Amino acid sequence: MFENRDMVFLGSAILFVGAGLYHLYELIASLADPNLAAFHAAFVVIDPVTAYLLLRRPDWFPYAFALLTVQQIYSHGMEALTAWRAMSVIDYVSLFIIVFMPCLLVLVVYDALLKKSRA
Repeated sequence: MFENRDMVFLGSAILFVGAGLYHLYELIASLADPNLAAFHAAFVVIDPVTAYLLLRRPDWFPYAFALLTVQQIYSHGMEALTAWRAMSVIDYVSLFIIVFMPCLLVLVVYDALLKKSRA
């Protein structure tokens, strides 16, 4: 996986663009609820910006991505827990994000350390 970092970052960027499009759809669908619309509007911006930054990976990006990872684990962890408690169903999207984000964070940090050691 570490040898093919650029491909993983490209694939991850594509996933983030897809997530941004999902949030755009949900934003339009939730315009009647200002709180929900604001949440989706935030991720309409956050997701494509993250996709762009995954491809560029500036020096400060690991810190920002770590914060996003914590937020996503908390948010999707609570959604998964609620789905399990309320309906005894597995929220596969949340489960994917809970696993995916920390794995990608490890790769982002590894890439940053590799860049720093080469400089």
